[in-house]
Amino acid sequence: SVKAVCGRYHVAFKDYSQDSIYLHLQYFFDNHMNKDGASMFTSHLASDIKHEFFPEVFGVNKDAVPKR
Repeated sequence: SVKAVCGRYHVAFKDYSQDSIYLHLQYFFDNHMNKDGASMFTSHLASDIKHEFFPEVFGVNKDAVPKR
């Protein structure tokens, strides 16, 4: 699995596939994210990257980041 390979090589892995926010059909068109869904996903991904890897740069307490 992708998660196993990432673990083997010490690469961070975040699985968004079961995140309930992405289960809403209004964010998809023809089995792909539409503009709104892609924009929302990109914002969440950028936020997760900032909080996980650069908390000191963005003044974020890593332990205080709410989980989705």
